[in-house]
Amino acid sequence: MLLLLSLLAATHTTLAQDDGTASILAPAADTTVFGSVQIIGTAAAPDFVGYQLSVTVDSDENADWVPIQDIVAQQVQDGVLGLWDTTEFPDGVYRIRLTVFRAEGDPIEAIVGGIVVANAQPTSIPTAPPTETPPSATEPPTQGPSPTPLIQQPPTNTPRAEGTVSTSGGGGVAPPPLVERRSARIDLGSLQSSCLSGACVTVVIFLLMGAYSALKAAISGKWDEWWSRLWGGR
Repeated sequence: MLLLLSLLAATHTTLAQDDGTASILAPAADTTVFGSVQIIGTAAAPDFVGYQLSVTVDSDENADWVPIQDIVAQQVQDGVLGLWDTTEFPDGVYRIRLTVFRAEGDPIEAIVGGIVVANAQPTSIPTAPPTETPPSATEPPTQGPSPTPLIQQPPTNTPRAEGTVSTSGGGGVAPPPLVERRSARIDLGSLQSSCLSGACVTVVIFLLMGAYSALKAAISGKWDEWWSRLWGGR
């Protein structure tokens, strides 16, 4: 009895292997995908003709299957069956079907459901916030820049205007005479030069007066002597 059951199990396994294999390993059921997705699995049969990948909406059992590539006439064993460009489909939940065609008998199918396509908001991997390192207790605190002392400039004396000329005829203050403004300023160099010039002129005048007096005295003496001789001879 046990021998008969073993023979029947071996015969069933051989028939299953002879029928062929259609399996999808990735993407797995209930996973989220986006962009271009590799479909990995096995498509093989003794009387293999080809295989085809197609997808449909998971929520509608009567929806049509849409092929994502042409029929491939090459067997694949645990390898890449094809690429699914999910950007050509609206976001949603889909099913993937692998169909293996044989020369004799019905095709073999493998279906994986619950594949979520999310291209609008692709799933991102959360990252932990960076850990801040507390400052060491031995490090001295960093001093800021020293304040720059303010330098106060002495007040500037603004010269007061001596006078303004009114353009409206009589409304302004007339400037002081030029003589008065000049007399207010004493030029020591000019004063010394004037005194020296005056002293020189005085000396010259005295010399001329002395010379004149001497010459006059001499002439007067000669004149009296000559006049006395002239009248005495008569």
